Formats: sequence, structure tokens, C-alpha cells
Amino acid sequence: MKILLQFVPPVIKAILTVAGFMIGLGWGAYQAVSSIAKAEASAVRDEIRVIRTLDMEHLNKRFDKLEQLIKEER
Repeated sequence: MKILLQFVPPVIKAILTVAGFMIGLGWGAYQAVSSIAKAEASAVRDEIRVIRTLDMEHLNKRFDKLEQLIKEER
């Protein structure tokens, strides 16, 4: 039994080291994905803004045409 007790501290140290490494690796991966997502999100927002602007211009042109047709009928 005394022989086994001498292995307890190194085993605990190894377990804590591996757990710390895994936690550090997980947080590193989370930070990498988070930064990539933030960078891509701004690009996507800009693209959506351009598309919405084009759609609104198209809708405004159509409503302008409808208004002109309504005015002509009166």
C-alpha cells in the first residue's frame, strides 16, 4: 500500500496537467471561431445592406410607375 501512495501525487499532477491542456485547447478553439465569426458577420451585414438597397430601389421604381398609371387614369 505504501508503494502505491508514492504514485498518487504524480498521477494527480498528470491528470491536472492534461485537464488544463484540454481546457486551454478548448478556449483557444472557441476564441478562433469567435473571431472568424465576427469578421464574417460584418462582411455579411455589408452584403445584405447592399442587397436591401437594391431591392428598395426596385420597389420604389415599381410604385412610382403605379402612381403614374393611377394619375393618368384620373
